[in-house]
Formats: sequence, structure tokens, C-alpha cells
Amino acid sequence: MNTNTQISTTLTAEELCKFIQKSVETAISNSLKLPKPPQPDEYLTINQISELLSISLPTIWSYRKKGLLPFKRIGKRVLFSRSEVETAIKNIEMRKAL
Repeated sequence: MNTNTQISTTLTAEELCKFIQKSVETAISNSLKLPKPPQPDEYLTINQISELLSISLPTIWSYRKKGLLPFKRIGKRVLFSRSEVETAIKNIEMRKAL
């Protein structure tokens, strides 16, 4: 295709603005392609962890006491980072398999 081809058309001011806006948005999104920023980690209570993993409360407390399950204290509350818990549970399961 010849890139020097000229096309003449009549556009309203509104149509021209929409065309320019869409062209700029497309150019920006194609040039940036940035990865999504990481999502903040979700913190769960011991009851939520128990329901999520189908593990009893005494087992969770035992893992926590042995240092196998990382937790954070916020005031009097004990919270567990979802991503850290998932990693810890995988490690615990691997230990049991050995």
C-alpha cells in the first residue's frame, strides 16, 4: 500500500476529537504496555485461614507456635498474610511427604 495516498473526508469537530482521542489512547497503550502493579497482600484471621484451608484451629495454632506459619500482630489481633500462608502450607506439605 502506498503510504503517500491522501484521503479527503468531511468530519465534524466532535468526530475529529473522538478520532484523535482514540488514536492517542491506542498509541499510548501500545507504547507503554506496563505490567500491573502488585496487589497489596490480603490479611486473614485464624478463622478465615481455617475455612480457606480446611485445617482445624488447633492445627493452625500449633503451626504458628512452632514457627511454621508466619503471622503478624496488629494490636491484639493475630493476622496471617494469605501469600505467606500459602507458601508455608506448601512447605509443610513437602516436609510431610518426606
